[in-house]
Amino acid sequence: MNPPWWSGPSATATAETEPAAPVIGLDSIRNDPTALRHVQFLTDHGGEFRTSPTLPVRMVLADRRTALMPIDPDNSRRGVLEVTGPSIVTPLVALFEQSWVEATPFGANAIRTVRA
Repeated sequence: MNPPWWSGPSATATAETEPAAPVIGLDSIRNDPTALRHVQFLTDHGGEFRTSPTLPVRMVLADRRTALMPIDPDNSRRGVLEVTGPSIVTPLVALFEQSWVEATPFGANAIRTVRA
């Protein structure tokens, strides 16, 4: 069953048939009760979620072969660009992996220390 604010495909069906994709969101999501319920729902169904104070770029990666990125980074409603070229997707995967390592797992304290 999907939460009432979920407008995508069935999250439970996806969680039962495919491994959940890891997601990084902004730390500010921790201040939004509706978003927190959504994240809790995803993690309760096998999803992995972390937060970061900033994100380098909004993107969706699929099978390490395709990236979806907003045409206009300031207005994602304008559409997305599908990128499949390995010379672009491979560094985007590396950027995501580095961001994942530095992000705070959902449920952990979001206080960070400043690196000198």
